[in-house]
Parts: sequence; C-alpha cells; structure tokens
Amino acid sequence: MAPIDPIYNLDGKRIGDDGKENGKIQIVTDNSQVKQIAKSSGVTDLDNVSHVTLNGGCSTVAGVVASVNAESKDTSPGANDAGLHEEGGHTQLDKNGNVETVAWAPGAKKSETGNGSISMFNGVDPKNTPTSSELLDSWHVHTDKTQTVDQGDGTSRTNTGSMTPSPADTKVAISMKAEGYNSTTIQVGTSQGTKVNFYNGSGVKATMSINAFKKLGDN
Repeated sequence: MAPIDPIYNLDGKRIGDDGKENGKIQIVTDNSQVKQIAKSSGVTDLDNVSHVTLNGGCSTVAGVVASVNAESKDTSPGANDAGLHEEGGHTQLDKNGNVETVAWAPGAKKSETGNGSISMFNGVDPKNTPTSSELLDSWHVHTDKTQTVDQGDGTSRTNTGSMTPSPADTKVAISMKAEGYNSTTIQVGTSQGTKVNFYNGSGVKATMSINAFKKLGDN
C-alpha cells in the first residue's frame, strides 16, 4: 500500500496529509491555511486550499535535485560548460502505471548572448509522448555561472542566469495547458542561491529554497 499523501509548507515541514494514497506530495502555499492545517487533527481536504501538487511524488523531488546537481558539472570531460548549460526532465506513468523519471539531454553551452536553452522532452512534442494523461511533472534548471563578454565599444556586459521562468517558459506552459496538460511545471534558478519555482502560464505560483524542497517526502 502506498503511503498517505503528505502535506508540507514552503519550508519543507510536514503539516498533515490528505488521506489519499496516490503517491503525490502536496505543498500548501498560503501561510494562513498552513496554520489552520497544522492545528487540525486528521485528514485535510485541499479542494479550497492554495497548493501545489507534485504528481510524481518523491520521484519528482529526486529528479529535480539530480538536474540541479548535473547543471553544476561539465556534461563531458573538457566541455567547460559546468554552470553554463541547462538541465531538465520529467516524471511520467509507464505502461504499467508506475512512475518513471526521464532526464532530458543537457542544453547547449550558454552563448555569449547570455541565452541558455534546453530541448524540452528531448525534442519530442509532448502532445505525442508523454500524453497528457501520462505526464506528471516537468522541470528545468537555469544556468548558474555568469559570463562577462567584451563589447566592440570597449565596454563589457555580464550575463547572469535568470532566477525565474522566462517569457518563453510561460508561453510553453500556456500551450501545454491549452492541449489539456495539467502537469506541474517547475523551474530552478541557480545564479543567486538556488530557488525552486512552481509556475504556469501566468507566472510563478510559489517558491521554495532547494534545501526546503529536498525535505519533501523525508518526514
């Protein structure tokens, strides 16, 4: 039997459970509602509670952390792209209904224009694989290191990895929602600390520190 789905606050502290056994992790994003749940005893119905769901549960947590770690390392010996490329992946249901994690191929080394990128779902249109009923959560990690680039006029420009989803990221989220996807989308900023952002087509819904995020599923 799967464990009861735990409920956490944005600090990664477990405050209750939803009484279901779906292998999901619930994160309440409203502080006043967090306090109410923490004071209650028993199961909490989240229908009217502001929250984010990790549909892939602990597999999504492990996948995001693995991508963050990979982003800080060279993709191959001598590549010199540690901190200068994006990483990502997703969780999905396999043909037997089990959760599996799919890592995406690392993005190309950040160009001198300061733009980092990654081919989502390894270049496969998510409308085909995984389907909207299979896809659970998806994530990508923005670049860590800064680049100082000399300009033609003798000045220099410093490019820093964005801590929040880009307009292109939110555009993709809008498109996927229109195609019937209800999966949770996650972006991680690493250039000024490490922050985990849950977002949709309207922007960031909630943010956690990476240390708080790592606690999910552990207590």
